[in-house]
Amino acid sequence: MEEASGVVEARRSAGRPTDVEKTREILEAAKRQFISHGFDGATIEAIAEEAGVSKVTVYKRFASKTRLFAAIARELVGGMEEAVAAVPAGSGELRDRLIICGFSLMKSVVCREIIAVDRLVALESERHPELARALFDAGARAALENLAEVLRGAGEETGLDLSDPRAVAEDLLSLWFGFEWEAIRLNVREIPDEAWLRSHVERCVDTIRRAYRK
Repeated sequence: MEEASGVVEARRSAGRPTDVEKTREILEAAKRQFISHGFDGATIEAIAEEAGVSKVTVYKRFASKTRLFAAIARELVGGMEEAVAAVPAGSGELRDRLIICGFSLMKSVVCREIIAVDRLVALESERHPELARALFDAGARAALENLAEVLRGAGEETGLDLSDPRAVAEDLLSLWFGFEWEAIRLNVREIPDEAWLRSHVERCVDTIRRAYRK
């Protein structure tokens, strides 16, 4: 079946996008539509129009709206995996290492796009539990293991009880992504700037250090 719009054909004739570029345009358009209108409100027609392709092109690549949404969720999961893996362990005092980890982690996660897609996955979790599980494993669980590893290698000279590094990591993550994070996720407050994020991370680290002091 030919492309539905002559305008689309004219635009492509002067330098047709590659298949990779076309797929990227569809994914970006779909992400914007899902974020703006929700899963049910977004339509393949609107996604195709925004991406500058036909409905047939979208269906050929993704088969259905559900699979298109899943592709976006998987992309987010991949991005979170990369962000967590890239969090530097740092060097020097444990406090400094934890602050570096926390600031890098929060800066990579606290952004409007990730929050919006995270909400969509949560809404679709009953129909697609595998997406929610993948998002959890790539984000929260991976961050927990990463942080526990930093604590596990801290040594005895810290003056802290790190006999259960996973529990300490859980408590620290709960502080970092606690009350304020919930307010951000619910749009009660705006995305904070980097100065606030760093101050928040430092305060939480110091709270944990006091709580686990020997």
